[in-house]
Amino acid sequence: MHPSFQERIDELRVLLQQTNAARAAFFSRTDRPMPKQPVRYQVTGESVGMFQIVDLATGKTHAFRQAYKAAHDLAMQFEAASKRVTLMAQENDVKFADTPRGASTRSTPRGAGIHGWQSRQVESKR
Repeated sequence: MHPSFQERIDELRVLLQQTNAARAAFFSRTDRPMPKQPVRYQVTGESVGMFQIVDLATGKTHAFRQAYKAAHDLAMQFEAASKRVTLMAQENDVKFADTPRGASTRSTPRGAGIHGWQSRQVESKR
């Protein structure tokens, strides 16, 4: 590895240690434990007039909202659905709608129309 790359990596390692120390100091001053897992979904305002909800694990955008509050609420629901309850929700007894793994969020079964009838008739073999 080139020496300048190694120097940069060493610099970043020192900065990361300082950041972790600052986080630990903050949580000790507020008498709260540090979260065990980092936040998975983040609201970003990269687009003009639109807020994106980004999955930090994959870097993919999951949804868009026009209002920050709506984007934040949806990100909190995504977080709860990913089986991680945030510390703030535990402290305030906030409960989010949680969808079990493998369960569908659709109100009607696949292939059903808005009235519950099959939208396509399956023709039997002749």
